[in-house]
Amino acid sequence: MRMPYKSPLSRRVIFAFVILTALVSGMFAYGVYYAVESVEKNLTSADLQREFFVVLDDYHHNRTHSLDSRTLFFVGEENLPEGFRSINDGWNEIKNLGENFSAFKHREADTSFYLIKKQTALAQHDRLIQRIIAVGFLASILAALLLGVATVKKIIAPVRRLTIQVSHLETMPQEADPLADEYPNDEVGHLAGAFDRVFLMLNEALQRETLFTSNVSHELRTPLMMI
Repeated sequence: MRMPYKSPLSRRVIFAFVILTALVSGMFAYGVYYAVESVEKNLTSADLQREFFVVLDDYHHNRTHSLDSRTLFFVGEENLPEGFRSINDGWNEIKNLGENFSAFKHREADTSFYLIKKQTALAQHDRLIQRIIAVGFLASILAALLLGVATVKKIIAPVRRLTIQVSHLETMPQEADPLADEYPNDEVGHLAGAFDRVFLMLNEALQRETLFTSNVSHELRTPLMMI
């Protein structure tokens, strides 16, 4: 019969420990990244929307509004770059010509107004967060591997000790101390108790065999002596 597992138990336990840690860490990392992205998008959209309506109000009242070098305001689509003409009303996140932009579009009558801001710093911040999360994920995997090796050595130690004790038993003495007495009442202790029961049954079988052999020898010796 083919055994379902051929790799050592310690290796399987370490592998399972690392896989479980990877799953939990991966879900946690994804949750953190998603939460950070959601907060950043909400803050960016709210800030851009607030700035847009300030600029729009200045435009309607013919007031000059100074914009920083990263921000552009467009009235209509005449001078609007091609990559921004198909955006939806409201806040949009756009990647154009390798750059990240946030854009807010508002329509009044037949005229569309656009406020576009380059998000270079935000993109750099996103990449930094991705690197930090990736490093944390890899560090958790490495820590799980090291902790798994140390933990498995401690967990497997009683099993290895029992294996050595059983493998070194060349004889089964009648008055030997039970192996189960040396182990706590757990799975290893139950396994040691099972070995004790097997040894007891083997001892009883050997005693019956010895008794049967002596009886047969006696029964055969008497007729032979008479002959």
